[in-house]
This record gives sequence, C-alpha cells and structure tokens, in this order.
Amino acid sequence: MNESLGRQNLVLWLNILGFWVCAVPIGAVLTFVVDMGVNGLWWGFNIGIYTSAAVGIWFLKFRIDWEQETKKTVDRLSTLKKSDETKSGSTEPTEKRDELIDEPKEEAMLQEVQNC
Repeated sequence: MNESLGRQNLVLWLNILGFWVCAVPIGAVLTFVVDMGVNGLWWGFNIGIYTSAAVGIWFLKFRIDWEQETKKTVDRLSTLKKSDETKSGSTEPTEKRDELIDEPKEEAMLQEVQNC
C-alpha cells in the first residue's frame, strides 16, 4: 500500500527494520543462544515480518493524510484524461470531461475516506 502512495523509501526502511534489525538478530539469539535450532530462526523471521507489518500499518493509520492522498489521486486521474485527449487529437466537449470529474462524487469519496 505504501508503494502505491509513492512512499517507496518508507517500504525500504520497513524492510531493513524487519529483516536486519529484528529478524536476523532475534533469529540468531533464538537459534544459537536459546538453542532452539531451526525453529528459533523461523520464529525470528516471523517476529521481524510482523514487526515491520505493524509499523507499516501504524503509518497507514496515523501518519497519512487520506484526504490529501485522495485529492492527489483525483488530480492525477484528471491530468491523465487531459493528456489522453491531447494525444488522440480529440476535441471532446469539456462537459464530458467534467462528468468524469464530478464534484459531488469527489466529495462522496472524501466522505467515505473520512469514515474509515
């Protein structure tokens, strides 16, 4: 999800956190110090994966302004539609384009995002 929001850097750091900071050290301790063998390694990796997932969900829930993301998406879609019209040489009336970018629908989308 974070990737589709254009936050690939965050995904990189979540993977580093989950694998190198949590999974490898915890797995090594459980495998060699606690003497759990391969099960310790698997438990370490599970802990690392779930840690990075929990942090990622926290970012999605509390750190992302969904209203702003929705507006950015609507802007991108309207820009794509305009560029398609320009490339095809179409001279469609602006009313048809305005139907695609309907203000009440945009407000309904924003309201739905706020309710989540």
